[in-house]
Amino acid sequence: MRINGNYENALYGRRQAFTKLPEDKETGTVPAPDKGTSGVVHETGRRQAFTKLPEDKETGAAPEKETPGVVYEKGNKSPSKLYTSDGSRIGERHNPKRMIVKDNEVRFDNHSYYQFTGKDGREHTVLSRGSSLRVDNSANFGTGRIDKEAVDYADFWESLAKGITYGLEQKYSTAEIRKKLEEVGIQHGFFTVTVGNRSQTYYLSQNENVGALRPKESYDKFYNLLTSGRAFELDKFQPGQTVTIGGKDYVLKDDKSIDIEYGAELYSSGGLK
Repeated sequence: MRINGNYENALYGRRQAFTKLPEDKETGTVPAPDKGTSGVVHETGRRQAFTKLPEDKETGAAPEKETPGVVYEKGNKSPSKLYTSDGSRIGERHNPKRMIVKDNEVRFDNHSYYQFTGKDGREHTVLSRGSSLRVDNSANFGTGRIDKEAVDYADFWESLAKGITYGLEQKYSTAEIRKKLEEVGIQHGFFTVTVGNRSQTYYLSQNENVGALRPKESYDKFYNLLTSGRAFELDKFQPGQTVTIGGKDYVLKDDKSIDIEYGAELYSSGGLK
């Protein structure tokens, strides 16, 4: 069978792309590639960078998984600790944290396990890593079962941290979202959800008849619209007139602007009145 000329040329070009390794100065022989050496170039445009991972301090043995930059389990036998490829420990599976609210902020530290009590009273665990929340299914390994409650928990908080609320508003009612937030200690007003290095700030509305969540950017735009008077440019609004915003009355000034405290409730089911 005759090999196509272009293919033959391609093969020849690839063979020529191999970089000759340096000869040993004493023996004149070419050393074999050392897998413990980083950055050895085998082909032009292709780097096979083997990185030797640190030995286990307790046993002196090298870890089983040797993929640089990938988080792996020590011994690969469902241990209690996870390590990064540089040997640093990233979490204690059997000593997880509890999510707490401080200054109206929910925070999941990166490279940390978090545990929460489910509706059935059982404990569920998620792993905060890479700005996402992942479900720890080690308890169900080999059973084919999925911890749905943990999946929903991780999806809820991760979506908020990433500013992706559309799916949540389709899945949960406004009352359910507000309840989930209030149950963990979030108070009405501005609150922040942080997962790793992803963070998003919202305004939690007090009005039961409107959507619970407003991104801070959206609140700021509406607030500036109200306080500048641009929201009342229509002729039906006149200086000295009383308008109702978020269930509270305000009086329009001569330029139709209003004095309203930043952080006050701006939303009502009937809009501006």
